Amino acid sequence: MRKITLVLFIVLSILYVKAGIYYVTLNGAGTKDGSSWANANAGEAGIAAGITASASAGGDIWVAAGTYTHSTTMTITDKVNIYGGFAGTESDKGQRTKGTKAWDYTNATILSGGTTQVFTLAGNLATGAIIDGFTFTGNTSTTQGSIAQTRGNVTIQNCIFFFFTTSAANGATVNMLGGTLSYCYIYNNTATAAVAGGGIPGGIYANPSTGVTTTIDHCLIDKNTGGGLRCQGTAMTYVNACTFRRNLS
Repeated sequence: MRKITLVLFIVLSILYVKAGIYYVTLNGAGTKDGSSWANANAGEAGIAAGITASASAGGDIWVAAGTYTHSTTMTITDKVNIYGGFAGTESDKGQRTKGTKAWDYTNATILSGGTTQVFTLAGNLATGAIIDGFTFTGNTSTTQGSIAQTRGNVTIQNCIFFFFTTSAANGATVNMLGGTLSYCYIYNNTATAAVAGGGIPGGIYANPSTGVTTTIDHCLIDKNTGGGLRCQGTAMTYVNACTFRRNLS
């Protein structure tokens, strides 16, 4: 009896892990319920649906290669991780292929265009969330951090950010109120706002509050207008092994 119970527990555990992945492709497939690649949900709306579906228990959202048109800001929730860079056949994140750079995925998952933030947060997360393997481009948001806002326990890694323009006061690309930006390529973004105490960078604006730190790790920050990085706030910003080149302010 104990053996049967143990086997049943293992089977249910495996099914739970399987159910913890929500699948998205550009055009969707099958029933579009996100339960597998064969039944993947479609487009940016599918990513948003995956965040909603995973919000209570947490889980991963796997997004296949393609250019997804951005139109609606998505709110990151605790314990929900969003991964791009898939061909659409993988059964493990480690099967994604890439070139010599951490952000150089062979099957690029691109979120393009729009006039609003792509990802935002309501506050610091208790456990954490990861955004990994995306290329963000072509946004003209007037909102702080055209691509994303990070807060405590949020990690954005292995991503590319390029060709963004904003007139907002908190940076063209990423507005960091905490969290980690790791192994990312931030290239040719432009911020046009002018504020007291210095310009606003086209790259990263780090402004963590007391009790929350910001970490920028192994990033290439290149050719951003308005500057590559501005740091302020009441807590520490740690910059480790990053390369800054050709940024203008």
